[in-house]
Amino acid sequence: REIMRRILSLVLVLVLLVPAAALAGTAVSGTLPANSSDIVDRLLNAFDFKFDDKKEGIGYGKCPVYTAPSEDAYRLADGKASVDTNDAMDVSGYDASGWLLVRYRTNSGSTRVGYIPRKYIRGYRAEMPKLDFDPVPVRAAEEIWVTDNPRGTETSAAFFARLDAGEDFLILGKYTYTGNWWYIECTVDGQTARGFIDRDTSAFIADGVEYRSYKDLGIPGRSPEGTEPSGVVTVVYEENCIVRRSTSVESAMVARAHPGDQYPYYQVSGEWYRVWIDGVWGWIHSSLVRAD
Repeated sequence: REIMRRILSLVLVLVLLVPAAALAGTAVSGTLPANSSDIVDRLLNAFDFKFDDKKEGIGYGKCPVYTAPSEDAYRLADGKASVDTNDAMDVSGYDASGWLLVRYRTNSGSTRVGYIPRKYIRGYRAEMPKLDFDPVPVRAAEEIWVTDNPRGTETSAAFFARLDAGEDFLILGKYTYTGNWWYIECTVDGQTARGFIDRDTSAFIADGVEYRSYKDLGIPGRSPEGTEPSGVVTVVYEENCIVRRSTSVESAMVARAHPGDQYPYYQVSGEWYRVWIDGVWGWIHSSLVRAD
């Protein structure tokens, strides 16, 4: 049994060392940009953003909200979507043109995400990173539904658009703090719109290759620091353990691991392993895992 375990571990390491492009899905016809490995790495390293809670609001009164950072962009609520910034709300960051990405509650109690124009919030300085989206052109392989509520589920989310098979759109980033979503840009009624699609079930074509789920992308060929996979770690801690954003026990949680789980690691920093887990990057302490 021990010999078999070692053989399986070796096989898994060899598999993880295969470039991400080689783990891609089945090729189909398409005319999107070339260089599949670059496209795959860009998708796997897509900007992962979150929202910070502002219980007292940000104090700029009632502001219009658009699904994308443009006053020509699609606007929900029959073109009247707005937020009272004096109430509790969440903020994520600024796009390149200074529009603020926010999440707020609607009158019905659901959650909505969109952008406040820069001119309505001049003087506000949020301590958060710039929204570093990297637009990747893809094409819907089948029908995909788009929501502005990343706190919903596939059944409870309020879908405001549908992408038909063959329709082009952009994957901008991902949102994994609640749920597991791609953040995309598409066209709705002739207007630019942004929203969320399910990463587990949304099938798309990138560089002539079809991916039925984000899992079909395989593992990244490199980490954000540029390091390549070195092997795998197996969780040996008997209880659930936390994967953190940085190499500190005080750092925020990005994922939770479970006994027996295995993840590729890309570098070692002191007592921490840089790991790729469930589509996000994080650090896991060596006391929780065994490296193979």
